[in-house]
Amino acid sequence: MYSNKAVKIIVCLNFLTYKLDGGRRLIEDRRARDDDQTHLDNEKKAVIEQAIDLKNQENDMVTVIAAGCDTDRVLLREALAMGCDRAWLIARNSPDVSQKPPVSVDMEKLIRLNGYDVILTGYRMKSGLFSFLGAELAELLSLGQMSCASKLERKNICSKENPLVITDIRYGNEFLQMESTLPCVVTLANYASKNEIVSVAEILGSLKKELMIWKDKELDGLKAGDGRVQENYFSDAITIAALQKSEKRKDCAFYDEISVEEAVEVIIENLCQQNIIEGICL
Repeated sequence: MYSNKAVKIIVCLNFLTYKLDGGRRLIEDRRARDDDQTHLDNEKKAVIEQAIDLKNQENDMVTVIAAGCDTDRVLLREALAMGCDRAWLIARNSPDVSQKPPVSVDMEKLIRLNGYDVILTGYRMKSGLFSFLGAELAELLSLGQMSCASKLERKNICSKENPLVITDIRYGNEFLQMESTLPCVVTLANYASKNEIVSVAEILGSLKKELMIWKDKELDGLKAGDGRVQENYFSDAITIAALQKSEKRKDCAFYDEISVEEAVEVIIENLCQQNIIEGICL
């Protein structure tokens, strides 16, 4: 039975580098204030704990990878003490910002060389920092991606060819069960009081509603069924933002012609208007 076979889990703590206007680079959590840094560290620990729980239940193998700073060195030591099998620290000096998404080359190579069944990432959105980490990683590795609240477990099945992980995902006030074949990327999000943390599930839930409305409309003579629109939440979100931008500029802009920063700016603006978040800035 597949459920008796150890699954390789990779926990990615942080490794994105964005190239902004004027050549400036924003590296996740470098701009964070002390309170934000504490929150981010807690988010990372929560993701590690999820992996450890799964390891204890299923005898899985857990590798934790971070793109290094002193705080992450401490987290990696803690991860090993908690029961992780391996911990890797990658230098933050080799991002290839020409890639879409811009991910550390060393990080990508390490993930591929280690092999994996499940890649866990943390999601964080508070006081000015924002990242579609899981979606971008899934796109880079050409894997399926799921976003969930706080629960992740393996499903006991007999088919080695069709292993599954199941999660609970939150759309608004509803919790739905999702499942995906392995390998896949799973983004974990913690919940706290309103206006503190907004989960990726809530954002994608909102974007899904926007998408359903948008599919019934024509914009610049194009519909969502057009072959240039990818059937992927993340890509759809960017495409929606691009088309909304193009409406303002009276020209046509698609995913490959609009920066992630521009698209996210529009998405955040829409979420603020819907009172889903109070205000986030890149």
